[in-house]
Amino acid sequence: VELDEAMAKFLNGGVYGGRAAALEVALRRLLGRQELLRSKNADGEEYRYNGRTHQYLWNQYLLDRPQDVTLDYGGAIVVNLAPRSLAQRQFHVDRKTGEVWSEVFQRPVCIGHANGGGFADSTFQLLHAARTFRFD
Repeated sequence: VELDEAMAKFLNGGVYGGRAAALEVALRRLLGRQELLRSKNADGEEYRYNGRTHQYLWNQYLLDRPQDVTLDYGGAIVVNLAPRSLAQRQFHVDRKTGEVWSEVFQRPVCIGHANGGGFADSTFQLLHAARTFRFD
């Protein structure tokens, strides 16, 4: 793994939870800001349609309202299935309970978030390979 691949780039907006009223406020803010974005990238695409834009907006939301956001650093709720992480050294299925177990956090996985970089194909292929090679 290259150093730049391993470094955290932004808050992942793929999974979030909380009280419905608080999430509605947050999502209205984020989606409202995203809809207003008219700037374009070097390829002429509007940033509001970029797959990472919502993650940048979540980062800013965290910076603006740290009292309203709690990050799951310990993987108590969500474990990200980053590319190239589907290996026995990372996860396995507990034969007694049937639970997917995180070796990193030493606990069962509650929600496995399949990072796809905006595309699910590569993650699907990783999961298929893990099953085929019996990594679980």
